[in-house]
Amino acid sequence: LQSLLLLKRRIEEFVIKQKTFNHNNKKKLQLARIKYELLNKRPMQVVALHQSQS
Repeated sequence: LQSLLLLKRRIEEFVIKQKTFNHNNKKKLQLARIKYELLNKRPMQVVALHQSQS
């Protein structure tokens, strides 16, 4: 029983780590997109992107 509880906890920790990792990746992708838009000098789209985030 003890080992099952330990395994369950490990799985939960892993799932949480994966969710956090995915969340951070989404943030990185959004930042990369904003930088790309800035490089292409499209201020209107960048402003729209910022507004849709908040």
